[in-house]
Amino acid sequence: MQALALDDVLAAIAQLKAELVAKGEATELLGQVRGLLAACKKRRI
Repeated sequence: MQALALDDVLAAIAQLKAELVAKGEATELLGQVRGLLAACKKRRI
């Protein structure tokens, strides 16, 4: 199994969020980066 790249995962979440928000099935809160993930993103881990 191959590891997922953080940038690829975040891009996929952003795309899904945009689609769901457009349909009225989600809000801007979906997919917010927080906690450990936010720290990893800042450090590019």
